[in-house]
This record gives sequence, structure tokens and C-alpha cells, in this order.
Amino acid sequence: MATGDASAPLKSLKKAMDEMMEEIHKIQFEMALEVKRICQNHNIEYFLIAGTLLGAVRHKGFIPWDDDLDIGMLRIDYNKFISLAPIEMDKKYVLQTWDTDPGFALPSAKLRKSGTKYIERNSQKANIHNGIFIDIFPFDNAPRVCLASRNCTVWQLICA
Repeated sequence: MATGDASAPLKSLKKAMDEMMEEIHKIQFEMALEVKRICQNHNIEYFLIAGTLLGAVRHKGFIPWDDDLDIGMLRIDYNKFISLAPIEMDKKYVLQTWDTDPGFALPSAKLRKSGTKYIERNSQKANIHNGIFIDIFPFDNAPRVCLASRNCTVWQLICA
């Protein structure tokens, strides 16, 4: 007769995964504060999007199983951020775009933390920087009234 809990290895694995996600979220939050600092210093507007926005509302933080942090910017602010961030940001971070990293194939940016490793399934074979990251997306074709007033909602930007 077997003794012990047969699900113990799964519980142990889940605990380890939860702890790893907590550590990733701490690093991503630190990175988001760096984005916020740069944006505030240069009057760049940004907003949370996708699972990050949902997590902020529903979980008052991260969705526990969400492995990234998503930030959006209107194109004009995105371009300003992309030009200023490499100069302004702490040297422990790397701004990754298809201009800075020839193997990077996305039309958006990632802020990565040097000295960490997080390899996404879709870039396993790419020769690129693979640190823990946050995604920064440009929003194009926003209604002119939004661009002029800068008081539009995320939904107005998405539905434009």
C-alpha cells in the first residue's frame, strides 16, 4: 500500500511555478516604473493594455499566470519614447526593436532586463536578446480628435 500524496509532485511544481511568476512580475513592475519615469520626464503618454489592463482591474495587479506586461502608446509618443529610452534608461535595461536587434522581427518594442533570461516559444531559435521583458506597442490611426485632445479612452483607440 502506497503512502503519501500522489499529487505532491504536482503541488510542488505548481508552487515553484507560482514563485517564479511572482519573481518575473516583480522584475516587470520594476521595469514598468522605469518606463513611467522616462514618460513622466518627457511628457509621453502611455496606457496599460491587454492582460495587463485586465489584471490591474480584476486582480488589482498582475493576472497570476500572465507572463508579460503590455504598455500602449500613441505612435507620436511611441516614437518619442523609442528615441529617448536608450539615452535615458538605466543601463540594466535594453530596448529591443527591429532597428536595434537584427534578429528581432516584431513591429513593436520590448524593454528587456540584462542579466536575466526568458525565452519565448516564438523566438526560441532567433539570435536575439532574451531577457525578461515588457511589451511596448504603438497605436496607429487613432481618431484625430484623440490625437488633438489626448483625452480619449483605450476603447476609442482600439475601435478607431
